[in-house]
Amino acid sequence: MQEQLNQQKTLEQSLRKAINNNELDIHFQPQVDMQTLQLIGVEALVRWKSEHGAYISPKKIIEVAEQTGLMQHLGHWIIDRALADFSYMLDQRCAPGKMSINLSGKEFHNGYLADYILQTIRRYDIPPSRVQIELTEQTFIENIEENRDTLNRLTLAGISVAIDDFGTGYSSLAYLKHYPVDSIKIDKSFISDLPKSKDDLIICQTMVSMANLLSLKVIAEGVETLDQHEVLKNIGCSYGQGQHYFNVMKTDDILSIVKEQKAGRVYPGF
Repeated sequence: MQEQLNQQKTLEQSLRKAINNNELDIHFQPQVDMQTLQLIGVEALVRWKSEHGAYISPKKIIEVAEQTGLMQHLGHWIIDRALADFSYMLDQRCAPGKMSINLSGKEFHNGYLADYILQTIRRYDIPPSRVQIELTEQTFIENIEENRDTLNRLTLAGISVAIDDFGTGYSSLAYLKHYPVDSIKIDKSFISDLPKSKDDLIICQTMVSMANLLSLKVIAEGVETLDQHEVLKNIGCSYGQGQHYFNVMKTDDILSIVKEQKAGRVYPGF
């Protein structure tokens, strides 16, 4: 237990230093239209390279930040850096249609978060309709009234909302009716065993059908093979992200892809 506490303290000190010294980085996971294979959006992901040169997983970074009270500081850094990079893409006229930013539940419950997001969007002169926030199902059911007010403020400004890791959290779907949700993201745990798993196929079909009836967009996460792509496309899933399409990449790589796309070139990986 003492060893774990020491590791946690070391990680906290390292993360605080990394945030203050701007040693973190933002990479992007492209999202594509499953029918046309056109890049339609990106998800911003925080990256942190350890002293040994290996990247620490985003989930571990968020976990440490939440446990040590650094989440607000880290969250503001991610929002600012991601929007700055997206503003640069817009200036280069090579920005994807939309950029998504994940928000931690602990971060979202801060009443000033909506103000910070809206102020940062205005500072970088980004159309709010080009920005999406992603929240897990659990976040939607905590502090329901306060969360609804925050989400309404953001969506009234033009920002869209997606439910991340859909299907792995809260069992009630009532929040789909009460919150201004635009998209759901099918968790990769339901994708990884396709097309072999009939159970996962039925679950994915049910999610896609429900979303279509509710006029919600559907994004499949963790698509890694052509077979998974074909199955999801055939059941009506609109969008996908994963290594089958593109790896996580930096801003300049996104610019290159959009330029190639505008030129009408076909990618060999497709």
